[in-house]
Amino acid sequence: MSEESGKKRKKDQFSVTVVGIVIYSIVLIGIVAGTYLGIKTFYKNHQKKLEEAVAQTEEEMENRLKEQAQAITEVAEEPEVTEEPEEPAEEEQEALPEKLLDVTELIDPETMEIDYSQTVAEPEKRDPKLVWKDTVFSKLENVKDPANAPVNLYDFSRKNAVVNGDKKLEFMIYTNPETEKTEKITTKEYCGDDVEILNYYYDNGRINYVSQYRQTVDLPIDQSTRNVQSRYYYSGDTLVRYIYCEAEHATEYNVAEMDKYSEGTVGQYDYLEASILNKAYINYNVIKLLPEIEKVDGYVMDEFNSGLSEAVITVKDAEGNEIVSTQSDGDGHYNFELEADNSKVYTIHVEKGTLDSVDVYNIRAVKGSSYYAVEPIYMAYTETGAVYNVQILVRDAANAINGLPEATIRLRAGINNYEGDVIATGSLDATGAISAPLKAGCYTAEVQKGGYETCFFTIIVKADHQAVLGYAVADVGENEVVTTLSWDSTPLDLDLRMFSSGGKRVNRSGLDSVGSTMAEMIRTTQLGSDTFECFVSDYSNCTGGDPYAYSMSGSNAYISIYSADGLQAMFHVPAAHMGVVWKPFEIRNAKILPLNEYYYHAEDGSIWMNKQ
Repeated sequence: MSEESGKKRKKDQFSVTVVGIVIYSIVLIGIVAGTYLGIKTFYKNHQKKLEEAVAQTEEEMENRLKEQAQAITEVAEEPEVTEEPEEPAEEEQEALPEKLLDVTELIDPETMEIDYSQTVAEPEKRDPKLVWKDTVFSKLENVKDPANAPVNLYDFSRKNAVVNGDKKLEFMIYTNPETEKTEKITTKEYCGDDVEILNYYYDNGRINYVSQYRQTVDLPIDQSTRNVQSRYYYSGDTLVRYIYCEAEHATEYNVAEMDKYSEGTVGQYDYLEASILNKAYINYNVIKLLPEIEKVDGYVMDEFNSGLSEAVITVKDAEGNEIVSTQSDGDGHYNFELEADNSKVYTIHVEKGTLDSVDVYNIRAVKGSSYYAVEPIYMAYTETGAVYNVQILVRDAANAINGLPEATIRLRAGINNYEGDVIATGSLDATGAISAPLKAGCYTAEVQKGGYETCFFTIIVKADHQAVLGYAVADVGENEVVTTLSWDSTPLDLDLRMFSSGGKRVNRSGLDSVGSTMAEMIRTTQLGSDTFECFVSDYSNCTGGDPYAYSMSGSNAYISIYSADGLQAMFHVPAAHMGVVWKPFEIRNAKILPLNEYYYHAEDGSIWMNKQ
C-alpha cells in the first residue's frame, strides 16, 4: 500500500471515529435527557400522588379525631357492642367454663369480713386482637327501655358483709331464673359521705363488664350516661378496654394500643385489670357463703319517753316457736337478725317488769330486704298508767284538708295488728273525728269507708301524744300502687318521691304538705316489670344547711303502701338517726322490700334542694 493510500485510510478511520463519537454522544445525551425527564416526570407524579395521599390522610385523621371527640363527648351511650366475625374461629364459639373457686378462707364466718388482698384469679396474657362482646349488659339492662329490662324480673337477693374491718359492704344479687346462674352482682361500699357502687356482669360465671361510680345518695341512674365514672370491658380474663369519665370528659384506653402508652399508664391499666378481675371472682364465689338475713332494730320507751333497759324482746313465728330473744340496752335500743324467708311471719313480744307488755305483729323478713326499723314501742305502767281522752282524726290522703266523715273505726291492741281482737269500735263524725278514752300504750286503728281502701295506722298514746292523724286512700286500681307519707312535727317540710328503673321516671307528690296537713301521696301507675325506689327528704334542713339534723327521725313519719289488694306494707322512720334523706323501701319484681337507708349529705343544686 502506498504512503498516500495509507494516509487516506487513516483519515477515513479518524472521520468514522469522530462521527461515531458524535453520534454516540448525541445518543448518550438523548438517553440521559430522556432518563432525566422520565425520572423528573416520575417524581413529579409521585409527589403529586404523595401530596394527595397526605391530604387524604390528614382529612381522614381529622374526621377520625372529630368522630373520636364526638364519641368521647357522648361517652358510652351504652357499652359498645363489638360484632362477631362472620366466620369466628371454632374456639371463640365455645363458652368459657364457669369460674368456680374456693374462697372459704377469705371470709370470717363470725364477722363476715371479706379479705380482698388475696389473689384468686389473674389476668390472661394480652392479645391486641381481642375485642369485647356485649353478651350480658344489653340483654339484662335494656337501657333504652329500662322499665322492661329483663333484669327487673330476675331472682333477687341481698346479702351483707364488711371489708377493711368496719366498712359496710352490701351485695345485690341477680340470678337468671331459667339457668339459675348469677348474671349480675351489685356491690355498695359505704365510704364516708359517699357510696361506691360497682355493677359486675357475668357470662356463665365469667366476668364480662363492670361499671363503677360514686354517689352521696344511692339513686337509680341511667347506666348509659356519664354518671358511670369507670367502665371495664373484659374478654376472657383480659381487660381489653377501659373508659374513665371525669368532669364531662372521657378518656379511653385499649389493649390494642398498649405500646403507645407511657409506663405509668400501662402500670395503672395493669393494676385496674388485676384488681377488678380478682374482686369480680371473689364476689361471684363468696356470695354463696353469705347468709341472707334481714336486720331488725328499734327502741323500747316508757310512757314518759324514757328509754327502758333490760326489756325482754322475744320473736316468735306463726306457730309460737321462739326464734330470737334479746334485751334492750341502757338507751332502750335492741336489735336482732332474721333469716330471709318469704313464707314466714313473726311477732315481737316486749315485756319489762310490771309494765304492760306490747306486741308488734306481721313482721316479715322478705328475700331482698335490708333493714326493718320497728317503730318505737311505748309501755305503760300497769298500776299507775294514765288514761287519756285521745282525739283521732282521719283524712283523705289525696287532699289532707278533708276529713273522712261517717267512716267506721276499730281499735286493736299492739302495733300492726290487722286481724286480732277488737277492743273498741265507733263511727267518725262529720269532720272525720272521734274521741276515745285510751290508756297509755300502742294501738292499731282500722278505718273502713265505701270508695276507700281499708286503711290502718298506729296510735301511740302517752303523756305528750293525745291526738292522732290517720290518712285514708281512695280505691286503688289494678297495676298501680299508692304510697302515702305522714308525720307529726311542725313546721317540718318533708317531700315524697318515687324513682323508676334507671331514674327514667321521677314522681313527686302533687300536694306539697307543710304546716297542719303534714301528708303527701303518690299514685304510681303502669307498673309492669318496672322497679321503683321511694325517697323521703327533709326539705327544711336540706335548704336550712343542717344535713345532720334529727328532725325527720323524730317526726313520727309513716309510709303506707296500698294496692288493689289493700294495705301492702307500713314503714316508720328509723328512730335516732341523723340525716336528711331516707329511702324506706323499693318495689322489685312486685315485692315491697324494706331498705331504711339513711343519708346525711345533700349537695347544693341536688334534687333534695328543690321542689321539682
